[in-house]
Amino acid sequence: VYLPLFAAPADDAAVSGGPAGTTRAEGSLSEFVSNAQKFGSHVSHAIQQVNGDLRLNIPDVEITDVEAAASDSATVAALESALEEWTPALADVLEAQLSRQPSGKGPLAEVEFWRARQATLSTLCEQLGSPSNKRILEVLAHFESQLLPSFRFHYAELEKRYFEAKDNVNFL
Repeated sequence: VYLPLFAAPADDAAVSGGPAGTTRAEGSLSEFVSNAQKFGSHVSHAIQQVNGDLRLNIPDVEITDVEAAASDSATVAALESALEEWTPALADVLEAQLSRQPSGKGPLAEVEFWRARQATLSTLCEQLGSPSNKRILEVLAHFESQLLPSFRFHYAELEKRYFEAKDNVNFL
């Protein structure tokens, strides 16, 4: 909101024919504007990560004992139902992310491409990596659910692509 006000004096100096950025104050002001823009970019990136593109349906089941939960058919059915939703959702997100290309040419388009990919994949990794979801997977592993291998394959691919995006964002 305030950046145009700070940037205005530098623009006015350039329009009036005066050399912009020649004084120490103008240099500090341009540095401040640049840092404020970078900060705005970081805030935008954080908002994108928090909001994410996909929210997984997490069953409202409290698991205190993995063995007891694995022996309860109603609990296992609810957990497998959730896993049946998660697996195709992961596959769809991965397919969509892998088919995307940067929306322009140049380094800024590349940076935004990797940031968007990281934000989407980060949201899913955080949801699936939560302690309650880990317990769900433990119960299904103890039950030896037939749905687990497919889910694990897609989850491994999700993590691989997430770390790739994270490395690229940190590198850029």
